Amino acid sequence: FGYLREEQRADLEQLATLTEPNAVIAASLNSGAIELYGRRLAVRPGNQLQPGASWTEAQWLTFAAALRAEGRPLYVLMDSAELEAPLAAVRAAYGVTAVGQLNVPVYFVGGGSRNETVTLWRVNDP
Repeated sequence: FGYLREEQRADLEQLATLTEPNAVIAASLNSGAIELYGRRLAVRPGNQLQPGASWTEAQWLTFAAALRAEGRPLYVLMDSAELEAPLAAVRAAYGVTAVGQLNVPVYFVGGGSRNETVTLWRVNDP
C-alpha cells in the first residue's frame, strides 16, 4: 500500500466508525488501505490511474443502483482527481453529503502523491 503515516492509518481506521459495516467506499490507490485499516469493501471506479480497468459512467451508476437496491451505503473518498467524475455522477443522480475529513495520500496521474486532508462523501439514500 506504500507508506502511510501514523495519523493516516488512524484516519483510515476511523472509517469503521464513520461508515456502516456493509458500506462500500469508492477510492483510488488507497483502496487496499481502506480494506485493511478501515475494514470496509473498496472499489475503484476512476479511469485515470488505471485506464485499462476503468468503469464507464453507466457502469458506475449501475453499480451504485445495485448497492442501493441491496440497502448497502456507498461512499466516495476524494483521494485522487480521478474520483471527480464518479463523484459528479452520483451527486447528479442521488445527491451526496459530506461525512468527514481524512488525512490520506492523494495520488495524481503520472505517479506520486502528496499528503492531504480530503472529504469522505456519502451517497444519499433514496
